[in-house]
Amino acid sequence: LGQEAVRDLPGAGQAWVIFTACLIDQMRAGFEESRASYHLFSKREEVLGCATKHLCKSVQLSEIELLSSALAN
Repeated sequence: LGQEAVRDLPGAGQAWVIFTACLIDQMRAGFEESRASYHLFSKREEVLGCATKHLCKSVQLSEIELLSSALAN
């Protein structure tokens, strides 16, 4: 009975339309933000990946130099 009483209130249909529109708008905004942040995230990951490769190469070179100097002594 409670659901029927609420459904029969004046403006209930309009309230559902407004609620649905707000919900869809929020979902759309979240999707667009998610898509934009994914693009930024992928660029950041690319930069971090290049930096990691560079760091690994310099660490390997340092280890080689350290081993070479240890063998020379």
